Amino acid sequence: MPGSRMTTSETPTLADFGAPAPGVREPYPAWSAERSIPLSKEEIEDVFLDLANKFGFQRDSTRNMFDFLMQQLDSHASRMPPDQALLTLHADYIGGWHANYRKWYFTAQLDLDDAVSAAQNPGLQRLRSTKRSKRGQSRSAQDKSLNTALDRWRQAMHNMTQYDRLRQIALYLLCWGEAAQGYELIDGRFIRREKDHDRIIGYDDVNQLFWYPEGIARIVLTDKTRLVDIPPAHWVVKFDRIE
Repeated sequence: MPGSRMTTSETPTLADFGAPAPGVREPYPAWSAERSIPLSKEEIEDVFLDLANKFGFQRDSTRNMFDFLMQQLDSHASRMPPDQALLTLHADYIGGWHANYRKWYFTAQLDLDDAVSAAQNPGLQRLRSTKRSKRGQSRSAQDKSLNTALDRWRQAMHNMTQYDRLRQIALYLLCWGEAAQGYELIDGRFIRREKDHDRIIGYDDVNQLFWYPEGIARIVLTDKTRLVDIPPAHWVVKFDRIE
């Protein structure tokens, strides 16, 4: 992947994220301490740096996404209280009724939240047993299960701290920004290769794989263990072993 990556021995400072020089106008005037913001610019920077160091996001992409989020927070905070600005952005990206992430989460039938045990939620059970028929479950039981899941989701979103909301948005944007950098370098040069359509993995192919539980259940590791048979909290450390 191009671009420099962050390491624990080379941790960027706020200056790397474009902090204004003395005498230069503050780039995010509506997101300032005078307006009782839930998190300072420095605290938001720390969130991005922590996620970048944990997951290896590229420095340039991290800087761009930090600035992108700060501009959105500043824009929203110029029209509403800062707390409401962050809440609104989180609803747009993650927790709101029309958020694409929320739609995917329920369509893929993943566990709703780490605070909700798998025993209480049928999502992981469905994921691990995609061939199991629904014939034994009545429509009313299915509807009740979905309504319960939706209630848990709403409660989890309502009880979330502003720090956790910011962290979720940051991780979402970092993944989004990194996904745009997926091209191949050989000896430092970008190589374009013409391939037939049936030999190209496109956006729709990736979207189809992850949108439904049946697709996720097909992901296996090099030792033939299915990813869904591993506790979700451990998935990320197994990504380098996916076949």
